Amino acid sequence: NADFTWNNECLDGASIQFTNNTSGGDVERSRWIFNNDTIGYGKDLNYTFTELGRFDVKLAIRTEEKCVDTIVKQIAIQPYIKFQDLPSMIYNQNFDSNNEFYNWSSKGISDAYNSKWKFGVPNGEIIKLTSSGSNSWFTEVPNKSTIENSQVVSPCFDFTGLSKPMIKLKVWSSSESKRDGAVTQYSIDKGNTWKNIGTKGEGINWFNS
Repeated sequence: NADFTWNNECLDGASIQFTNNTSGGDVERSRWIFNNDTIGYGKDLNYTFTELGRFDVKLAIRTEEKCVDTIVKQIAIQPYIKFQDLPSMIYNQNFDSNNEFYNWSSKGISDAYNSKWKFGVPNGEIIKLTSSGSNSWFTEVPNKSTIENSQVVSPCFDFTGLSKPMIKLKVWSSSESKRDGAVTQYSIDKGNTWKNIGTKGEGINWFNS
């Protein structure tokens, strides 16, 4: 069973480490493929992306028993935004912008889940308008039996120079009390681990149970 993970999605000039997690046999040969070109043959791979976007990376493996398998995963290379480089050190996003700082993405919390986050105009019975402009991120979960564990991921931010960083979001929630909902999280290790920002009831109109 071919499988792999990676340790970074930020376009910060550093190479990205792709780790081969193949199981089920001793791997004799690994081939890494990007844009239909072979970019490596080692067990693991270090690769440096030079542009933003969503890219398909393929791993093809062959075991010592001559079993073969392939897997393709999509990586979203995110902008690396320094607040010191922004006008008034402010980042604003209403999801209608086509500038280089727009590259938000959605995916499951893990490979076991798909994401039902959609980008565009909400079309639900309750949530059916955008906050401003033409687009927003919204969930499209068909029924209560659907298990949804997914995320919308922002670009990467460098907070250097900010003495009191603040996040302001416009959120329209129609979640079932104590059953489902959402939180805002942060990562300081390039997305490998995540922690909630704040606790229940903290801040101004922050999340509750």
